[in-house]
Amino acid sequence: MIFFFSTIRELFSPFFMTFGVMSVILIMQKFYALASLMLDRQFPPEYLLLMIFFLLPQVFSITIPLGVIGSVFVTVIRKSVDAEIITFRAAGKSLWEFALPYAVFGFMTALATSVITIWFMPLGFQHYSELQIRIVRSHAESTLIPGKFSGDFGGKVIQVGGRLPSGEFSEIFITDRVYRRGKPVITADRGRIEVDDESRQVYLRLENGVIYSPDAKGKVFRETGFEELDYMLSMKPTGTAEVNKIKQTPSLALWESINNAKKQDGNYRKEILEFFYRLTLPWGCFVFALAAIPMAIVDPRSGRSGSFLRAIFLVITYYIIWIGFKDMVQNGKAPAWVLWLPLALVLSFGLFRLWQVNSDTTLLRTLRIDWRKWIFNKQ
Repeated sequence: MIFFFSTIRELFSPFFMTFGVMSVILIMQKFYALASLMLDRQFPPEYLLLMIFFLLPQVFSITIPLGVIGSVFVTVIRKSVDAEIITFRAAGKSLWEFALPYAVFGFMTALATSVITIWFMPLGFQHYSELQIRIVRSHAESTLIPGKFSGDFGGKVIQVGGRLPSGEFSEIFITDRVYRRGKPVITADRGRIEVDDESRQVYLRLENGVIYSPDAKGKVFRETGFEELDYMLSMKPTGTAEVNKIKQTPSLALWESINNAKKQDGNYRKEILEFFYRLTLPWGCFVFALAAIPMAIVDPRSGRSGSFLRAIFLVITYYIIWIGFKDMVQNGKAPAWVLWLPLALVLSFGLFRLWQVNSDTTLLRTLRIDWRKWIFNKQ
């Protein structure tokens, strides 16, 4: 038990180091992408910090498994170099017993990551999406200054006469920036900025207005009155940073939608892929913890650089296999449960290598070679 708890304690320090470094790298990448967007559109800086905060669950779901594999490699290499593994086996202990604290550590981090992917990640995406809508609405409303023409809506020019106590605009005038024959002019008594949740499209909801449609010569105008009109504006919430509706759906609601949907439905594959993504991603922690043990064991007299290359190779191989199966599920060529196969393959490889190292297969290889020499000599 002393060895078990001491190993668990030792794993935490390199875990937080690896987890912290990888999280900072991913957060900075998102920070720069969002910061340039904020500067272009002159959004308040507090919105940027809130967006990064809401994206943290997504970042942590990726960096926690990387932190696990980094901590296991650092700890096992340290024990190998200090000959602790040789001492452990000389005392009659097997590598299966040696692997127990690493398996428990991987299991605990997998449970923690499951909480993040199943509950916190969709909640973060939901708040992130709501913040985008709030940002765009406030930006559009601040652009419309009573009594002035605003040309920040693509090829359109909009003027509002004032702002009502309810937050709506009054005396609205809309036309093209460059007037062309045949293009209509719109006026309305009042209107307000709205953002459609599904399409992320920004529009002006106009009330009690008139559309003036000129003929081809631009001399005769036909007047068409309306009580309510949704006028689309050339604006997007945050460009490429949009989040689709499925990622915002809580896991229980997503599971109910999958059960009620038909397999021929276009959203069915997207929903079940997202659901299995949330389930399978955390268990990379447990699989990496076991698979990394035999790969990190080194000869005390040899170098350590090869071990870190093996760690990188293990992560890259897993994600390449996972992406391949993900594309198959997305294209309808395989059921969603195949996303468990990359985990099963890496786990099988790790258990086989652990058995191989623990069983000392050098003797087996020698016997196989001697057996082949014996066959050839007989012939």
